[in-house]
Amino acid sequence: MRSQLPQGCSVIKGDFDSLPTKVKNYVIEKAAICTPDNIHICDGSEDEGRSLIDLLSNEGLAVKLKKRENWLVELFL
Repeated sequence: MRSQLPQGCSVIKGDFDSLPTKVKNYVIEKAAICTPDNIHICDGSEDEGRSLIDLLSNEGLAVKLKKRENWLVELFL
């Protein structure tokens, strides 16, 4: 099924083949539209969440809200 991802698109984290068929089909469909270079399959762990927040924060795309344990993330569409 991995061969159905757009050419040049690779899974850089996670196991694409272990996803349910409906999820794989969704990812393939959206990857064809968005043409990403890479796909990161989230595992939902706290470590991964912290890593993603750190990455966004270091890039200036997330700001820790004072008085809260929340983050403000800016999306550029």
